[in-house]
Amino acid sequence: MKSSIARLCRTKVPFDPSKFIVETSRRREPMALRELYPLMRIPGMLNLANGMPNPQTFPFKKVTVTAEKGYQFELSGNELASCLQYGPTAGLEEFNKWVLNHVRHEHAPPSLSEERGIMITTGSQDGLSKAFDMLINSETVVITENPTYPGALQALRATGCHLVGIDIDKYGIRPDVLEHTLLTQQQSGVMAKVLYMIPTGQNPFIKFFK
Repeated sequence: MKSSIARLCRTKVPFDPSKFIVETSRRREPMALRELYPLMRIPGMLNLANGMPNPQTFPFKKVTVTAEKGYQFELSGNELASCLQYGPTAGLEEFNKWVLNHVRHEHAPPSLSEERGIMITTGSQDGLSKAFDMLINSETVVITENPTYPGALQALRATGCHLVGIDIDKYGIRPDVLEHTLLTQQQSGVMAKVLYMIPTGQNPFIKFFK
């Protein structure tokens, strides 16, 4: 008999991500002043609304960086000004486009478009915290590998969610234990909403699972 998980994975249903977003995140609205940011890029536009400093007041003319291997690069003019200035919430537009093209070329993920886009974070912990904050509350059941990244557990525990650990072996998370856990949850009427896994460079095992 084919496993119910395998059948579920092959079932093609329209994906609606909005139903996974917690109520707190649903109530969030874009900051009105941030919505004006594209207008601030119009040449000659002077913004007096949200405290953006005049680039002419910046104390640096140029910045030169020398790498350990000896090559250098220099930032000056508008490039340096954009680094010193307030920027869009999702990150610098030019950098976002570069990362988007790199991910599309190297990994070819499905449905990655300009509209879907990406967000630059200050690190993995920042990215995890943003995702958990959007999807998880105290009523959410979250499945993780056991063991898993301690930083993720710290962020998850702060939400008050219900954590369920699934043992891993040399191939990754054990599908037999995962299937049994999901079937048990289905029978109880309390299903997991989030599955957190690290298939590449598993922490703390530092393994690359197939």
